[in-house]
Amino acid sequence: VSVEFDEDDNYVFVVRYGGMLWQDVPIEDSEGMFLLMISWASSERVNPLQEQTGLPYLYGYALDKNEPEKINKNFSGDEMMLKTYNANEWGVIYGIFEIPADTGVVRFFMHQADGSEPQDGSAVRFDEPGVFLFDSLDKAIAFVKQF
Repeated sequence: VSVEFDEDDNYVFVVRYGGMLWQDVPIEDSEGMFLLMISWASSERVNPLQEQTGLPYLYGYALDKNEPEKINKNFSGDEMMLKTYNANEWGVIYGIFEIPADTGVVRFFMHQADGSEPQDGSAVRFDEPGVFLFDSLDKAIAFVKQF
């Protein structure tokens, strides 16, 4: 896991060999709001047979505000893994979820997928990752469309 420059001299997060980055984001008193986890992502390795090994993806947990190690909800979905068949092609990955009661923290992960193929040291890259709260699903969707 590292921070590197891309071809446009922008800093990007880079993950290899199934590594991951994560961050805890406090979100007290946000029950019923909508959580958006989003990032630009690309992969050096794309398997034309649709094997997921090496692809970038996001996921997260809603952690309980009273029992910080208790997971209230797992945030994952189809749009949270990059779907491309071209190496080094950038795309937006995201997930939108309603925040459950008693959530105090969202743990946000940027990861490299495993599958049946072995890891080979190829990199996945994440740019402009973010965790956002919205008071409606429509506002979260509108943000994704403009990202």
